[in-house]
Amino acid sequence: MSLAIFVALNAQDVFGERPNIVFILSDDQGLNGTSVAMHPEIDFSKSPVIQTPSLEKLAAQGMRFSAAYAPASVCSPTRCSLQLGKGSATTGWTKAAPTMTAADGYRLIPPWIDRNLSTETTTIAEVLKTAGYATAHYGKWHLNGGGPSAHGYDDDDGNNNNEYAFRFTDPKPADIFGMARRASDFMKRCKASKKPFFIQMSWHALHAPENALRSTIAKYERLQENSRQRIPQTAAITEDLDTGVGMVMDAVDRLGLTNNTYVIYMSDNGGGGGKRGQLNGAKLPVSRGWRSFPLRTGRVQPAQFGICHL
Repeated sequence: MSLAIFVALNAQDVFGERPNIVFILSDDQGLNGTSVAMHPEIDFSKSPVIQTPSLEKLAAQGMRFSAAYAPASVCSPTRCSLQLGKGSATTGWTKAAPTMTAADGYRLIPPWIDRNLSTETTTIAEVLKTAGYATAHYGKWHLNGGGPSAHGYDDDDGNNNNEYAFRFTDPKPADIFGMARRASDFMKRCKASKKPFFIQMSWHALHAPENALRSTIAKYERLQENSRQRIPQTAAITEDLDTGVGMVMDAVDRLGLTNNTYVIYMSDNGGGGGKRGQLNGAKLPVSRGWRSFPLRTGRVQPAQFGICHL
C-alpha cells in the first residue's frame, strides 16, 4: 500500500481567488515509512524508529486518506497517471520505463508500454496554465518525452531519471534541500507577480542509494543500536526528506500563503524493499502479483479508490 496524506493547510475556498497547490511525491516510501499513523486501526502503519515531525505536522493540520492507493505498483506508471489523470491501463504505462519491457522469462508476453510521455496528451500542468497558474516541476521526472518543459511546466530540473539520485553524496543527499530552496524561490516569484502556482516536488528519496547526511545516519545508528529494526540508512534519508518537506512548509508560512495553499503528500508506489520474499515487500509490476494469487474475498469495499479518481 502506498503512503498518502492529503493536506490543506487551513486552505479556504476564497471567492475569486485560486488556491496554490504543492504536490509532493516521495519515491519508494511504504505505509509504515514515517512516524505518522497512516491508518487509525493498523498499528504497523507507522514506524516506531523513524522520526518525521514535518509530516506529523501536515497530518495534524489536514486529512489522511487511508483507503486511497497509488495508481500503480511501480514508478513511471504512477507518475504518468498523476500527470494525465488516468489509470495506468488507460495510459499504456503499466511498467517502469524504459526497463521491464522484455518478454524473456515471462510465462505470458507482457504488454508493450510507452517510453515517452506524448506531447499530444494533456497534463495537469497544461490544464492549470489555462486557468492562469504558474507551474513548476522539481526532481525526478522519469517520463522522458522531452522533460517537464515540453508538458506545460514553466520551471523544472530537466528530463532526469533514477541516475540523478546517484549524483549527490554527503552533504547533499539527492538534492533534497536544493529542491526545497528552488520551490521556495518559485513561490516567492509567483507571489510577487500575483499568480497562483502549482509545484510538483518529485523527490528521489527514498530511492537507492539512500545517500543521507552522515550526521543523520549516525543519529539512527545510535538510536537503533539495540533495536530489532536496524535501518539507519533508510531512517536517515526519510528524516532528511522530512526536513525538506518542512523547508517547503516554512516557505509557505513565511510568504503568508498558508490560508490559500493546498499541500498534498504521497508516495509513488510504496516500499521497494524486497527482503521478505518475491512479492511481499518487493516493487514489481501488478501482473507479477495477480498471476500468482486469485482475488481474495472480503477485500473489495466501495470506499477504496485510486488517486486518479479524485
